[in-house]
Amino acid sequence: MKEGKAVSIILDTDIETDSDDVGAVAVLHALADQGEANILGMICSSPLEWEAPCLQALNTFYNRPLIPIGTLKVKDQDSDSNLLPYLDHVRRMHPQRMYNRYISQHYPNTLRSGRNAPDSTQVYRKLLSAQPDRSVTICAVGFLGPLSRLLQSGPDEWSEMNGTELVRRKVNLLVSMAIATFPEGKDRFNWKMDPESAEQVLSHWPTPIAVSEYGDHIWTGSRLCLELDEQHPVRTAYKLYLDGEGKSRSSWDQVAVLYAVRGTGDVFTEKTGYKIKYDAGTGMHHWHSHDEGSGDIYIKPTLSSEEMALRIENLMIAAKGPAVND
Repeated sequence: MKEGKAVSIILDTDIETDSDDVGAVAVLHALADQGEANILGMICSSPLEWEAPCLQALNTFYNRPLIPIGTLKVKDQDSDSNLLPYLDHVRRMHPQRMYNRYISQHYPNTLRSGRNAPDSTQVYRKLLSAQPDRSVTICAVGFLGPLSRLLQSGPDEWSEMNGTELVRRKVNLLVSMAIATFPEGKDRFNWKMDPESAEQVLSHWPTPIAVSEYGDHIWTGSRLCLELDEQHPVRTAYKLYLDGEGKSRSSWDQVAVLYAVRGTGDVFTEKTGYKIKYDAGTGMHHWHSHDEGSGDIYIKPTLSSEEMALRIENLMIAAKGPAVND
């Protein structure tokens, strides 16, 4: 919570290829329970079938079933060149680890399939147009296809502004989770999965971008499997993805959500005065000097990995679902 006011936030996630996406949803609901976050909506950065109903099932479990959910829509996902790296990655995953399908089919939700969710661009435009100027934080812990399409969108029933103008008017900050090491490097996943969209967003996004790369050695999951009910969907997701109970996983997405809502607090430092550039052809990024007070932000935790893990898993466990016997 920044300056004593709940942060209005949209979570953009690929809730499929790792369990930390589920962890991020749990953290966000815990922060909303504490009055620190106002969850405006959630976006699925993939058009695949089980992301949107999985998100809605989690939101329903956390007593927020009406949170708007949008999903990336494409004419033919198998022939969409932007999606090929991601689809190849998904096909190589063992089906049993695809927790989002299990949660979609075994926990209450009304969507039942991503095909029944509205287009991500429409949801973004509707949500943003209704908010005060420069009031929204977008936390993107998946790849950047929906945000690229938002920037390229034209006026519609929700706003006379094009996408770039709407973002400039309504968004305060974009937080992107990616392995964007300072001062240069090569992301391992989120930007890599859709490099053309990543380049477009990172080159043309009209507000500051905060990049969160930490989480690799921030291990969470083993304790929640002991403390949460056996039927808790977060416990279920970690059990399926990690092929058993009592294991932990890196917490990249939870770190990004924590910063998006709480800012630096006593947890993060910010490196400012730089602008990030990303090349889709090589996959390389570079942080270039930029005027202080503008440009992008590189964030880094000040706490140890162990202390970060404790704080994050406390939030993952604290999020209020229904009583066990309800």
